Amino acid sequence: TPSKFNVQGTLDGTNWTTIQSYDITSEGGYNSKYFRIDSSNTTVNHAYLGFRLEVFETSGYGTGGNEVASPTVLHTLVLSQLKFIVEDYNEDALVQLFPSSLVPVMTSATAPSGNVVYSGYYSSWLPWNAFNTDLSNGWHLEYNPVGEVSNHSQRYIGWYNTSLSSKKVITGVF
Repeated sequence: TPSKFNVQGTLDGTNWTTIQSYDITSEGGYNSKYFRIDSSNTTVNHAYLGFRLEVFETSGYGTGGNEVASPTVLHTLVLSQLKFIVEDYNEDALVQLFPSSLVPVMTSATAPSGNVVYSGYYSSWLPWNAFNTDLSNGWHLEYNPVGEVSNHSQRYIGWYNTSLSSKKVITGVF
């Protein structure tokens, strides 16, 4: 699970801007299910048409139990029920009183709407599974990665839709 990662935004699905960085390695990894975005990062300058997680380090379950994050040990990256909590941005103000999940329950990489972006996947654990409600399924990037690594390749998962009627400001990741 992610322990050191960025939340990024896009206007076109190609160019990504880091909104906020997280480093929870000292906590032994993902102990919280919800990450708030600092209020300084929820302004008009941070309104986008999609978001992704860019993951640098993970913590995970190994043969010895829970393993803490490490920059040299690659753990399996697994995500399910990922939600980007957003508010609508409308020229002058945030107009949505109650934040909501941006991504619909996905049934493929492009249905029912938008585009799932990802750096890879393992077997039948397809990336769009990270955005559905099935607890028994999710997105796996790799399976049983081998021990020590010195350079991690970029690992990310996200969603965007350039056809949205308004830009969104992210307020949290769940």
